[in-house]
Amino acid sequence: AHTTLVCSKVDREHLRRTMRTGHISVLPNTSAPPTAIQPASSAPPNVLFLGSYDYPPNVLAAEILIRDIWPRVSDRVSEARLIIAGVHPQKISAFSESQARIEFTGFVEDLHELYARSRVVCTPIQNGGGTRIKIIEAAMYERPVISTRIGAEGLEFIPGTEILIEDKSEGLAGLCIDLLENSARCDSLGAAAKQAALRHYGREAAIKKIIEVANTVLHGTESMEKR
Repeated sequence: AHTTLVCSKVDREHLRRTMRTGHISVLPNTSAPPTAIQPASSAPPNVLFLGSYDYPPNVLAAEILIRDIWPRVSDRVSEARLIIAGVHPQKISAFSESQARIEFTGFVEDLHELYARSRVVCTPIQNGGGTRIKIIEAAMYERPVISTRIGAEGLEFIPGTEILIEDKSEGLAGLCIDLLENSARCDSLGAAAKQAALRHYGREAAIKKIIEVANTVLHGTESMEKR
């Protein structure tokens, strides 16, 4: 092939090492910005995890969130709720257990409404590959995201200012509590995440990259990534 497209710099560097080729360009996953949505602090104090539970890493993440993280959050923020959204939630073992203030939505038709009633997005992913479209999407909706390192692997968000990174359940719970209780921090992180998402994962940026790659292949012009 004249060039191969991958969705992150992590993938590109892996292929460069293993396949010993430089004809690889990054075309990130994208997400369209939604219509206007209120800042995160205006939403109810709900923590959201969204995914398809046909995918085992999402099942494991949901189990960790429900069993290890949520009890700590629930004890500190009595009015908070946990929303587990996405298809096939019955594959999560905790689905059959009756637990206060945990909602399993199943398939969600209106994502705007879902994010409008979610203040914080937590993605305690432990394994799996690829870039996390769920994080890009949450950022487009101006919601602060808390993730493990592997959950945010390959994404161009700056830890501490555009995303919060923590691997231990206790730490993830502490970050959820802080954002639920600190409106200014919640909103500033959400706003920074949205700007980063638009900059790196907006449709216009993707279109420019496709044109650049096409020109490189068709006309031999120098790729911006090689400059």
